[in-house]
Amino acid sequence: MKTFGSNLKEIRTDLGLTQKIFGEKIGFDSRTICNWEKSRNTPTIYVVKRISKVFSISLDDLFDFDEE
Repeated sequence: MKTFGSNLKEIRTDLGLTQKIFGEKIGFDSRTICNWEKSRNTPTIYVVKRISKVFSISLDDLFDFDEE
């Protein structure tokens, strides 16, 4: 099962961004991005919405929701 963290990493790498650059665009450091990607912790819903907006990514893609 894919996690938010693994989805975030896949999206970030598909965009060709380092953790540092990705974090700078949303106001966080690379260590925080690393922790999210490794599922050590997760961002708040407000941060998830910011990620979605800044990078034009749907919440479905971030959370890997499947239509059933």
